[in-house]
Amino acid sequence: MKEVTIITLLILTALPLTLTAMELDATVAISGHANDLLLDGNLLYCADRYGLCVLDVTDPQNILTRGHWGSTGLSEGITVSGTTGYLSDGVDGLHILDLTNPDEPVGIGSVDDVDQSFLTLVAGGYLYVSAGEDGLVILDNTNPEDPYEIGSYDPDGWVHFMDVNDDMIALAAGTQGIVLLDSAIPSSPQYISEIALPGTAVRVVLDDDYLIALQSEYGISVWNITTPASPVQLTSEPTGGWSTDMIREGDYLYVCDWFNGVSIFDITTPNHPNLTAYFMPDGFTEAISIQDNMLALAVGDEGVELWDVTTVTAPERINTDDPKGSSLDVVTTQDALIYEAAGDIGLRVWNYDLNPAEPLATVDTPGWANALAFSDHYLYLSDGFEGLKILTRGSNPGIEWSIPTVDYAGSVTTTWTTVWDIYVSQGASGFLGLSHEEFNDPIVHGLTPTAGFVYDISAAGNILLTCEGADGFEIFNVSDPAAPAFLSNTQPTGGAWAGVNVGASVYIGTGNNVEVYDITTPQSPVLSATIEDIGWAQKIDILGSQKLAVSCGVDGVYIIDYSQTSPVIWDHANTSGIALGAAGFVSSLILADEMALEAYNLPNGVNHQTMLQPLTYSLQGPYPNPFNPSTNIAFTLNRAERVELAIYDLMGRQITSLCNGSLLPGEHRLSWHPDPAVSSGTYFVTLKVGNNKDVRQLIYLK
Repeated sequence: MKEVTIITLLILTALPLTLTAMELDATVAISGHANDLLLDGNLLYCADRYGLCVLDVTDPQNILTRGHWGSTGLSEGITVSGTTGYLSDGVDGLHILDLTNPDEPVGIGSVDDVDQSFLTLVAGGYLYVSAGEDGLVILDNTNPEDPYEIGSYDPDGWVHFMDVNDDMIALAAGTQGIVLLDSAIPSSPQYISEIALPGTAVRVVLDDDYLIALQSEYGISVWNITTPASPVQLTSEPTGGWSTDMIREGDYLYVCDWFNGVSIFDITTPNHPNLTAYFMPDGFTEAISIQDNMLALAVGDEGVELWDVTTVTAPERINTDDPKGSSLDVVTTQDALIYEAAGDIGLRVWNYDLNPAEPLATVDTPGWANALAFSDHYLYLSDGFEGLKILTRGSNPGIEWSIPTVDYAGSVTTTWTTVWDIYVSQGASGFLGLSHEEFNDPIVHGLTPTAGFVYDISAAGNILLTCEGADGFEIFNVSDPAAPAFLSNTQPTGGAWAGVNVGASVYIGTGNNVEVYDITTPQSPVLSATIEDIGWAQKIDILGSQKLAVSCGVDGVYIIDYSQTSPVIWDHANTSGIALGAAGFVSSLILADEMALEAYNLPNGVNHQTMLQPLTYSLQGPYPNPFNPSTNIAFTLNRAERVELAIYDLMGRQITSLCNGSLLPGEHRLSWHPDPAVSSGTYFVTLKVGNNKDVRQLIYLK
């Protein structure tokens, strides 16, 4: 599978919208980064970073996607009890789902008492929640749809996991090791003892007389807990890499390791584990589940793998459910079809209502399908370093022409004069122009250089707009597409990252704002309006009915009404994943949301601007990202606040504090220059303002 680096932005707090007219009508799931899973009968529930994906494994040779539910945070773990699911969200608490219909999981609530959760256990009418830095939270689960907190325990370490056996709880508490608690009174668990470990405790298995601890760096260790106050170590077994999960099934212990696959130990005699088998999945194994000799593995970006362990000494792979592309852009046409640019999958074609939840057709292009435009009869697909693909429209499109590009084919736009003109962004090289009279060979005009790297491109009539990040935006006259004429360059304070031209105006995404410029005189654009604090615009699309869709990544999608002199926010949806591009069809909005293709209704109604209240702060995505040697972090305060800004690693350990104190209103910029001891990898920037918290993800490349 082709590889691509996706920079993910995570946010903890939703915008305080008291009423939302837009409602999610349909979702087509993409199984993304598999973090956790659970086999339950013929269904496999997978926490896939952006929510819950339900897979049908009735025929293990042919895994089918049944349904998907999108989370606003970072999905870490899934537990199912009957028809109720509990989705642990590392940055957004604990979600409760109704799984009666696996095709359409329904969110029925969340637990207010839990700010963050990583894994949850159901035992004896209670929910036991590992809440990271908040420790252990115990919930009364008498009513599965409305659990409430009755007890908690906060050790010094980060609680990754727990196990419960009779009246004892064992916590895997990170660098603190294993903590044993007496849970005879669930509302008041009592400390018994703790087991200091040389590494990081991430999992624990309790038996009547034995405890097995899993440490990331050192593998497993076995302890006698006949006397819980004084555990005695019996043995230890390294797994040789970075261990992530383990599960016991009968006399066997299955241990997952990022770098060394899956090890199977015979623990008939717990003090002498015997390595029985070992095998390597295709990717980094995050989690494991087993049922009736079928082993399911969450293999991160590689999706889900199934293995037959009927013969424990010789596991056999059954099948793999690979990630199904990335939903990056979407267009709709009058033939009631949806066309989706789906990353490494290529082009997919869907019915207008996303029903059935399988594409009508898939065209596997050789590159990375990331943007789409169309004319009367053709689709124009930017395919990364494989250039531009021109395909016929319809339920079974085919590639008619392949146009090589000098640089990476990014954004693409079309405009009609006497023929169709097509323009493709070429990164630092500028943009490529073509003309295409229907059913004839396209004419390639050549490359036009620009002042900066072209992130987005839009054309209408004779005016072409290029958004060039920190270098602002440029306007060209393309009345002669073979010789575009430069007209002006404008540099908004926050840069120009996405944009669209509508009539005599251009709408520019400038960081957390959208700025509107009057281009009646295109040689001298004039700022006429600003729409503030709506998130970082990834793309701005025209919906019709004088509406624009601004796809703002983790901040969802905003609908802008530009029918008035001063454009206003008409509606907003906090989407399941990362909103990257949108298109309108009749009264619906179709959204490319990275890990899902979603459909929202767009009812006629009153303007909702008055229902939106500004945040008292905003955190921008770090830049550059990925980075080396340093990255810049900017945030804005609308009033004086106490601020904590810190960097954490994937295990929840604080790497450094960048700010801890009160700051005045305004924009604040800080930089992080990791010291030599910090290794390459993924980190999180956490901004705490009062009781709220925002998180952004960072990738450090040494």
